[in-house]
Amino acid sequence: LGAKVRHVANRLAVCWVSNRDGRTSADPLTADIGGVLEQRPLLFSFDRRRWVDNTAKGSEFFQQLRLGRGAAACDYDDDGDLDLVVVHQNSSAALLKNDSTRQHWLKVELIGRTVNRRAIGARVIVRMADRTLMQELAGGTSYCSSSQPCLYFGLGSWDQPVTVEVFWPGGRSQSVDRVTIDRRMVILEE
Repeated sequence: LGAKVRHVANRLAVCWVSNRDGRTSADPLTADIGGVLEQRPLLFSFDRRRWVDNTAKGSEFFQQLRLGRGAAACDYDDDGDLDLVVVHQNSSAALLKNDSTRQHWLKVELIGRTVNRRAIGARVIVRMADRTLMQELAGGTSYCSSSQPCLYFGLGSWDQPVTVEVFWPGGRSQSVDRVTIDRRMVILEE
């Protein structure tokens, strides 16, 4: 499959797609690309060393052919684990509820005052006696979708309070000690 982009006078781009047998199409969505685009969704888990394919263990959703276009993570049922919304082309979006065995967790929501309101770019560190976890709040992580702007920390069997440190995009930082877990925590930029 070859593609050539040509800019025209009105600053729009025209895309010509060729399947390299001499036929071309001005519309890449209707071009003959020699096959069906739908595929089975994949489900992977991380076993602390490598990614493992668990598609066969997934729900009926993972057995159907789909043309996925975007995915957004959220805690739609507010139970502390991430659920997933998958956007498809030419069919309904799918809500995948996470019913996995849950251990301890902390959901951190940030609100910026002097930096952007959603705190995109903030770094959060959660400290426990035996380990440290770090995440950054990202924006625009998938095509045609946006995840819930919160950070979710899986704490495993840790059942004691933690320390939460926030490094705001503007360079300031703040810390909250003895944070109770298994809950949603909102931190407003000082």
